[in-house]
Amino acid sequence: PLLSVSGEALGSLVVLWRGVGGPTPTTDLVLDLLGRQLADLIERDRADQERRFAERRKDEFLATLAHELRNPLAPIR
Repeated sequence: PLLSVSGEALGSLVVLWRGVGGPTPTTDLVLDLLGRQLADLIERDRADQERRFAERRKDEFLATLAHELRNPLAPIR
């Protein structure tokens, strides 16, 4: 399983092994490292998407606020 730092399941990494016998202990370590790196990348991507969404919402709010403040003051000018 691909687990986040908090233990949330992000997905799974499936490896099909062809050949006689199973993977060596070294191969197991490499696959474990690969799974951890994939989980980190998934978490970073999710955090980046959340950040972009929050920035977009902030920009929309500021644009709306600027519009609402500017329009009522136009007749006074």
